[in-house]
Amino acid sequence: MQKKHILLSLIAVLTAILGFACGGGGSSGGAGSSGVGLFLTDTFRDDYDHVYLTLHKVEYRNASTGQFTTAWESSTGVVIDAKRLRDLSGERYAFLALSSLAAASYDAVRITLGPETTLVPAGNTQGQIKNYDSSLPRDNSGRPVLSVTLTPALTVPGTSNFVLDIDLANWSLNGSGEVNPAFRRGSGNGLDDSSRHESLEYKGTVSNLSTTQFTLQPLSGAAIRVSYNDNTPIYKSSNGGPAVLSNGQLVEVRGVFATGSSVLNASAIKVEDGGGGGGGSGEHEARGRHTNVDLNANTMQLTDLTEIEGFLPRSSTINITWDDSTFFRRSGVQVDENALNQWPFSEVKGTYDPNTNTLHATRITLEDDNNGGGGGGGGGEAEATGNITNVNLNANTMTLTNIFDVEGFQPQGTTVNVTWTDETVFLRSGDPVTEQALLQWPRAEAKGIYDSGTNTIRASRIKLED
Repeated sequence: MQKKHILLSLIAVLTAILGFACGGGGSSGGAGSSGVGLFLTDTFRDDYDHVYLTLHKVEYRNASTGQFTTAWESSTGVVIDAKRLRDLSGERYAFLALSSLAAASYDAVRITLGPETTLVPAGNTQGQIKNYDSSLPRDNSGRPVLSVTLTPALTVPGTSNFVLDIDLANWSLNGSGEVNPAFRRGSGNGLDDSSRHESLEYKGTVSNLSTTQFTLQPLSGAAIRVSYNDNTPIYKSSNGGPAVLSNGQLVEVRGVFATGSSVLNASAIKVEDGGGGGGGSGEHEARGRHTNVDLNANTMQLTDLTEIEGFLPRSSTINITWDDSTFFRRSGVQVDENALNQWPFSEVKGTYDPNTNTLHATRITLEDDNNGGGGGGGGGEAEATGNITNVNLNANTMTLTNIFDVEGFQPQGTTVNVTWTDETVFLRSGDPVTEQALLQWPRAEAKGIYDSGTNTIRASRIKLED
């Protein structure tokens, strides 16, 4: 069986989490407490290609008092494909939280799961929907709860990271066809290797914003220090258009958490603008490779899924449909459905019907890779810097001459035409400005989609320079 190096992103860590107790930044909660990172991994198993489960809560038990401390919690749950957390090279990791723990020995972990799991047998795409063992305790919401003794115990201080192994190798079915899950403490082999970590999404509020970093405060829990740069795509949740960061915004940051620096290195940032993002929008979302595209029937399929939000999949392949009202976006610029034949991956947002395994799309964002590259104005874009000439503010056009720092396209000489829309972001020294600034500054960097037929960049972002 082919092992994929991907984790299905976490529903609410990503888009719809209402109570995500995730943290980072290396901070601790106060006197006598220490920050302990919580990571997921898995053990080897080859009779299933995918095992989708929903995780709601992880708690540690104090060996002396018997009291539980919540390490991470999500009321909506996060969907995980456990098979993505192990490959032929060993463990892969998903960061969940940095928890503030009092000095103590913690001898057990308590895990709250969603009511069902989807098992996809090897060589198949159709899943088997299974309930967990009815003998397991349930919480007040009827969700199964599993307690696991830690060997060795988690000692604080003295432990900076804790790995929770989903331990698929020891999952089993009882006589009624219900699943007996298994978890254990993981070894942490390779945890310091960033290439063994999944790129995931984390939701929270922006504060302490600078041009290179900000603090991400989840709706509950410790803060995460986030690093970003000029090339990090920043876009709106509603339609994929470009956005500008500011303090107080609710955002989702995609990236990898570095254990050495306790910093989340952002690869994309989605700004929740109240028009179709997570956090209560009720929409469902999936990311993967699109195949079987039929532009006449307005249908395709998503495979190699790396993110699912808002629903537990019934299969490893999801049917996608769209209509004339569906937004298609690429690099922060609106495109049409023909773009599905130009880029291999999609992030699809809409409404999922479990009876037909179909996600009807309100927005489809085209991407370069399965980690979100290019979708919000990042990887694979055209970019050029040059002198501003022939500005027409009525037609939203200009020409850049003596261009340099050209990326993502083959220039047709020393000039390139530039167009923009009402959604294009104009920046000067990191601050938003209006298109009138084109008349004040001599040089600009334009980023967007390049059309070789007209030698034109359709800009998602224009930065004014001296």
